[in-house]
Amino acid sequence: MKQKRIIFRIIVILALFVIGGMNFPEHRASAANTAVAVAAVEYYDENVIVFNNGNSKIYFATDADAASGKWEFMNADSGVFTEIDVSWLLDSTENVIVIKGNVDDTKSRVVLKKKPTKLSITINYSGLSELDSQAKKYPTIPVTIAPLLNIMSTEGNSSDPITYDDLEWKKGDNGRWENTNTLTIGLLEKFMVKGASLYFRIRAVDDCVDVFDSTGIVKITPEPNDRRAAGIIGGIQKMAGVKYGTIYPDGTKGRRFSEEVRLKISKQIDSMVYGVDGEKFTAAIKYGKEYRVTATYADGTIGTSSKWVQVTDRAVKNISLATMANGVSPAYSVSGSAISFNGTTDAFPSMYIEVRDYATTRAAASKITEISLNAQRTLTKSIQSGQPSALVTQTTDDIYLYYFGNKYALLTIPMASATLPYEYCVVKKGDVFDVTRATWSSVTKGTAVKVLASKAVEGATIYVRQKEIKSKAATNTTAAIPYQLASTYQKVTIGYPSIPIITTASLTYVKGYPTPITITVQLNESNTTGFEDTLKSIKLGTKEIGFDPPVISVTGSSINIMTITLKSADLEALAVTSNRYLTITFANGTVDKSSVKLSIKTSAVSGTLTLSAIPGSAIGNSKVSLVSSVGPGNSWVYVVDAAAPPSYHMEDTLATGKGYAFTSGMDITVADKQYIIVYEIDATRHIIKCGSKQIITSMIKQS
Repeated sequence: MKQKRIIFRIIVILALFVIGGMNFPEHRASAANTAVAVAAVEYYDENVIVFNNGNSKIYFATDADAASGKWEFMNADSGVFTEIDVSWLLDSTENVIVIKGNVDDTKSRVVLKKKPTKLSITINYSGLSELDSQAKKYPTIPVTIAPLLNIMSTEGNSSDPITYDDLEWKKGDNGRWENTNTLTIGLLEKFMVKGASLYFRIRAVDDCVDVFDSTGIVKITPEPNDRRAAGIIGGIQKMAGVKYGTIYPDGTKGRRFSEEVRLKISKQIDSMVYGVDGEKFTAAIKYGKEYRVTATYADGTIGTSSKWVQVTDRAVKNISLATMANGVSPAYSVSGSAISFNGTTDAFPSMYIEVRDYATTRAAASKITEISLNAQRTLTKSIQSGQPSALVTQTTDDIYLYYFGNKYALLTIPMASATLPYEYCVVKKGDVFDVTRATWSSVTKGTAVKVLASKAVEGATIYVRQKEIKSKAATNTTAAIPYQLASTYQKVTIGYPSIPIITTASLTYVKGYPTPITITVQLNESNTTGFEDTLKSIKLGTKEIGFDPPVISVTGSSINIMTITLKSADLEALAVTSNRYLTITFANGTVDKSSVKLSIKTSAVSGTLTLSAIPGSAIGNSKVSLVSSVGPGNSWVYVVDAAAPPSYHMEDTLATGKGYAFTSGMDITVADKQYIIVYEIDATRHIIKCGSKQIITSMIKQS
């Protein structure tokens, strides 16, 4: 401040020459020019500046002392003016000082106002972000903290209240008082790093004469506490007879400093760790936090949040990365079509996320936590059906799904390893895939992983992706591992192939009678793929039974039917057995042990029918009768033959069309020495019983 005062005095001396103050003596003859006049009441430095006007002594006293003739005096300073110290007066009350000179007894009266008694300043941090954005948008224009402060004071009135511009501030107890236009947003943010104490006061305003130009317009308008020079110049104008000069100041248009008030700037709370769930694609940002995002797209363009986004819903615990990525501007587009990032089918771009506690009326925003996410990995190859070939290596980024019948599926990911883990999940048919609720199973090896049918049910969807990779710092032996979100997924609907359905049967093979023994197999359901199309073996116990090359035919509903014929030679070699299940095994491993029963037996001799014959009712006929009755479902037929029949087994059949229907006691035309043969046959013409009778003349009716 002393340096300022020196500058002011230089200005005053220059002003004397400019205005023509060197001609003042010719005006001293008048009473007005010999009275001690007040040039300025300096509340800032607690001085009263008076023009000497030829007086060698300056007298001053309080109003009360002046009335009783108790005056203090001091020798006038050399030069144009004298500085009277008034710091000895109490500033808690209003004081009146009377001043006069030794040449001219004309008195000047000065009112020294009391100090403003009350000042309260609080800060509302909630608007800091907006001001910070403004400062960044217009970097050449200083943005002060004025909008953040709430100022209350008994000084001023409704039409002329105390405002931010009426204050001055300093940092800490030993700081230098400065104008509030120096207290910018950028400076406040620096104070918040460690916290600081700022002091404010209503600054003093000097009461002095304004400077006018020839048109009556105020020409110099300095800061209120820098108006000494202006006041002196204005006073010189007054003394020089400039008609636009105002009356001399009396202290009523100025003011003292107020008491100092402390405003504590709280230290920003330390930044927190906000976890990112790279499986569910969320960040642990909840109520009371705010974030902003810078996204770098695949083509190199950048999208940013227009401002900090506050989380004001108390129920929110996490913010999805999709919300963040899709909240930047400009949105990413390909060929004019906007891309909506979801992390499942459309990969997230590289993102730089800043998170902090947002400012409230009582607390500043916290320090910023920075989160850098690499662009999400993308799986481009669809899931292939079948098993990988022997040529597939760990460098092949294919995915294979192979079904082992309807028992389980085999998932093979050649590239999967401990350092590049994959994962899969299964969503049942009718359920909706929700990445925040899905349960994933890890795949950390390139060999097949069994997924049971109880989990991977028919019609469900299996999703496969690369698993989230946690970052790791470098060691002496390993390189650093950067953090990676789980990749986008590939999916396929689970559709098991049909398991062969063997037609239930109870088969019987009679040794010595090599009739074909066949087995029928349905290989697939309508319009589906069959799991098996090749028969491997058929066994009865431990004995293997050979078979002819199976015949596969297709029905009208696209169902493949396999017909299997067992080799008779192998059946002949089997021991006699009854109703034992065959074990039927197919090439892909399907085994059936409960569909086909096989019996092996030897041939049974047909039963005997006993015939009797007497002459018939007509010439040349013989009446033939049977003692027994026909079995259920069977029938009798007869033939007339010249020879007796051979020995029959029940597996023998009577040729189709051979024989005539027979009933006991019927007449049959026959010749002497011929045989009448009667067969009891079943529905398939097997010979169940057989009997014959050689007819002689006495058994034939004669003429």
